[in-house]
Amino acid sequence: MKNKKKSVIWVVGGGTILLVILLFIFLYYSHKMKLDNVDAANTVETNEETLDKETNDQTKHDNVDKKNAYKKLEVEAFDLSEGIITEECSEGGESIGGIQDGYYTAYYNVDFGDAGAVAAAFRAATPMPGGVINIMLDGLEGTQIGTCEIKTTGKDWNAWMNVGCEIEKVTGVHDVYLIYQGTDYLFNLNWFQFYKKKEAITKIKINTAPPTVGNIMTVEIEPWDAVVSYEWMVNNEVKGTQETYEVTVNDVGKTIQAKVTGIGGSEGVLISDATGPVADIEYDLNFEEIAYESFSSYIDKYYDTYDGFGRLKDGGFWDVAEIYEIMIDAYEHTGDNRYKQMMYDMYNGFVQDHSADWTYNEYNDDIMWMVIACTRAYLASGDEMFLTSAKEHFDAVWERGWSEDLGGGIWWRTDNQTKNACINCPATIAACLLGEALEDETYYDKAKQIMTWVTDNLYEPDTGHVYDSYNLQGEKNSWASTYNQGTFIGANNLLYQHFGEEIYLSQAANAANYTMNTMYTGQVMNNEDSSQDLIGFKGILTRWLYRFAIDQNKPEYIEWLKINAATAWSNRNSEGLMWTLWGNKTDDTTDYHKFGTSTAVSLLNNCRTNTELVQKAGDKLEAESFDQCRGIITEECNEGGKSIDGVQNGFYTVYHNIDFGEGGFTKAVMRAATPMSGGSVEIRVGSTKGKLIGTCEITSTDDWKQWQDFTCDIESVEGLQTIYLIYKGDDYLFNLNWFQFQK
Repeated sequence: MKNKKKSVIWVVGGGTILLVILLFIFLYYSHKMKLDNVDAANTVETNEETLDKETNDQTKHDNVDKKNAYKKLEVEAFDLSEGIITEECSEGGESIGGIQDGYYTAYYNVDFGDAGAVAAAFRAATPMPGGVINIMLDGLEGTQIGTCEIKTTGKDWNAWMNVGCEIEKVTGVHDVYLIYQGTDYLFNLNWFQFYKKKEAITKIKINTAPPTVGNIMTVEIEPWDAVVSYEWMVNNEVKGTQETYEVTVNDVGKTIQAKVTGIGGSEGVLISDATGPVADIEYDLNFEEIAYESFSSYIDKYYDTYDGFGRLKDGGFWDVAEIYEIMIDAYEHTGDNRYKQMMYDMYNGFVQDHSADWTYNEYNDDIMWMVIACTRAYLASGDEMFLTSAKEHFDAVWERGWSEDLGGGIWWRTDNQTKNACINCPATIAACLLGEALEDETYYDKAKQIMTWVTDNLYEPDTGHVYDSYNLQGEKNSWASTYNQGTFIGANNLLYQHFGEEIYLSQAANAANYTMNTMYTGQVMNNEDSSQDLIGFKGILTRWLYRFAIDQNKPEYIEWLKINAATAWSNRNSEGLMWTLWGNKTDDTTDYHKFGTSTAVSLLNNCRTNTELVQKAGDKLEAESFDQCRGIITEECNEGGKSIDGVQNGFYTVYHNIDFGEGGFTKAVMRAATPMSGGSVEIRVGSTKGKLIGTCEITSTDDWKQWQDFTCDIESVEGLQTIYLIYKGDDYLFNLNWFQFQK
């Protein structure tokens, strides 16, 4: 019985296991069949969607109207694209931009007809190195029929130019794919077109009358609709490749020709006859008078003073410091008493707004601008208050900003991430000015140290291009601005004046030439309006370029400044304000920011009517025609013109480029008047501590308007000299009308 029971139990247990196994197999295959049915259904559905999409795409493609390959195809009217953006075009309508390597645009159903196309032309613009357009048929990997290379077309993204290329002959209807290749941002495109055959250019003409500076030269060609590229030649040297050419101050006395080369459906090369020599621009302007008028309009609009505190509308930090410098420019060049008073009032307002301690400001360059302004205020007034503040804050920036990271230089901000031209070039200027004011050679040593770092890291000696910045990652920003070019010029000019080393003169000239000839090709500066900092940049350039021109007898820079000044003045609005786009009319409805309208005020106060910078020592030299001054004021003179007044002990006036020729001058004559006991005039060469060549004693003439000549012996000097007249004595000394050197 026992064995039988065991057998029954085994049979029952074994049967249960078998049933479980069979059930599992059944459930598995049932589920699998269900999944297979679902996959099959999904596959059918996916295939249907794919087929639907392909059908829709094909329908869309087939429904696109045919495009005539031989009419201009607006490049923004693409049927398919990758990466492209469209934007307003300066030539009207829209263009495409933001083009980078690998981007493309496609145009369906372009009809080349039976005759076939043999060439293509593109309307492109780029300030960058450019790139290429690969012309493909019927897909990104279709048949390539040509490659068109686009090179730099001008100084901005709106410098449009025709660029052409030959293609393999193509007939029929095709989809055209334009695939863009190159590095960085490549170019903008406006339109493109294909051509069946070549038609010869038969005629070219430009106006042959002598052009003048500022004229826009154009070309007439036949046939009138020929597509060509341009080359403008000045004395046989290519100077431009756009459709028009603006005559510059650099072209004076030279002849101009135009050369056109057929592209696309045109063929042949023609060169026009030469124009007559370019005539200089005629200015019927007194720049000294309009400088005063422009500053008056500016003050009326933006400046207010109350109880000795002068403030500008919406006053910031560094923009106010820069406008403060414009006021010092105006005082140094004119001796006008209103600017002398503003020197104190604006400083008082600044300190009340920003405190006497500026080290809370994380931007080292902001502080350095006010250091420069205060040092210049001291040099213009002799007031130690300005010098104390300048020295304290320069030393603070040097202490927190200079480091050996990246090989030296001063950090831009206190986060110590980048070292920029915008701090290091102004710091060089500040150090030179403090070296002069304090008579402390250690500041000149610092200036030299900073400039060595700048030239090693942010300067192209072959071009004069000053880079913007250098960061901890070892990356350099090569952007060039008027701000950095200007301060680099100013810093090197001051270093040359002190050390006399030719490298500094060369660097200043290189940077000045790069700015005038490369950045602006001798034309009007009509840019830098895209941010609240940029709008004030050009005012900085004009200051230091003007000073370099005066100090080193370089009138060509004054001529260029005059072109800009005359243009800006002609575009002023009814309030007498000039926006920083000097080539555009300033309107009456826009609420312009004070910094953007300050640049033209700086320009006009750093310009002059007479570009003959050399004065002969034997001529009567008007005392008020100084290039710099300390302390004095100017006033109307009863003998005509103006005289200098308010003369006290230690005041001085400076006169650059006095030509003593081969020497032989033994006397100096001073035309002076005073009811006081008088004083003396020290005549020094080169600086306030320069060589003393004579001292003229001035005694009482009984009245401030009673003029008398006073003569003294001098030591003979030769060549071009900078003359300092330094006034010595007690209380108010005398008025001075003119002076002269005699043999």
